[in-house]
Amino acid sequence: MFCLNSVKNGIPNIRKQSRQTQEPTGLESYETLEISQRQHSQISSVYQFLAKPELNEITNSDIILQSLITSGVFYGIRNGQLKTEENLSFDIIIKEVKNLNIFWMQYLREQAVAMCKLRRNDYTMACFGISQDNKYLLMENASCGNIQMYLKEQTDNSYYNMKKVDDHLKIINFIQQIIRGIKSVLEMQPPALFYSLSASHVLITNQEQCKLTGFATSTAVNQREKLEEQDHVNIFSK
Repeated sequence: MFCLNSVKNGIPNIRKQSRQTQEPTGLESYETLEISQRQHSQISSVYQFLAKPELNEITNSDIILQSLITSGVFYGIRNGQLKTEENLSFDIIIKEVKNLNIFWMQYLREQAVAMCKLRRNDYTMACFGISQDNKYLLMENASCGNIQMYLKEQTDNSYYNMKKVDDHLKIINFIQQIIRGIKSVLEMQPPALFYSLSASHVLITNQEQCKLTGFATSTAVNQREKLEEQDHVNIFSK
């Protein structure tokens, strides 16, 4: 049985789940063909979410909510899964609106539109769409967390040493990826805007690739006085 672990550059990584050792059945060729067809079906299902430039509205029945990662005043971030037309599923991150007023639901929808424009960017988190009730924003899974968490866990590991050449080069590579991400976002027409460029908005995939998230929308920029979270500051606005 196969399931999708994460998506990198629009291409899903497929991990094989362990299963009990079985005696040869003489059906190995048939099983190989079946697995190949299932794998192709899963990849096609993921591409149906990534290929469309417009915003995907996804029914709540296709969204599987899982454990809560963190929670703020208005939003919760959860692990989750997104089901495909073939009744398969792959891992995602879900941004969930907690305060169900029209302003925050509109804000989340505008975020989804902005992120879907960036889905082909190698240095920003892919967005699969939003639920039809504007309550859930569905994003690529960053299994290593944000860069602050990642580096803390690595430095707590006795094998990690900033003086080592490999570890030093890894940090330099992260910095280069962040710079490329900022440049590519600002080169968009119109440019996407960060409402808070901080360590919490630089996420690390399981391939150790930095990706940016946390983008401003017209609602956040034009009606900033209505934002009750004062740390939402657009560092690129006038």
